Amino acid sequence: MGYLDRKPGSLEEAVLISRGLIQEKRYLVTGYFDREGGGSNLGLEVVVDAANEDQAEKRAEDKIEKLRKSAKGRAQDIDEFTGEYDVEQTNKSLSYTNIERDTRP
Repeated sequence: MGYLDRKPGSLEEAVLISRGLIQEKRYLVTGYFDREGGGSNLGLEVVVDAANEDQAEKRAEDKIEKLRKSAKGRAQDIDEFTGEYDVEQTNKSLSYTNIERDTRP
């Protein structure tokens, strides 16, 4: 594991990105939450810029938690995080968020 794998968002990482030594991509990260009372999971989607998929998960954690807290009033059935993420490249805006029902088999 490299130094930057442990320090996402660090000043050192920002310098390397600004110098073009690390290329960031845009990722759509979905964190899955159990629903109170069972049933299908809920996926909370956010968009982040990161150098790789592992870093995208780390950067998305705070945004997903903020989305979970803001959605709690609208989606009363959001319960505990399952520990699962889906990460894929995207062209969506950094401000994009979404809550979806998990349709995985």
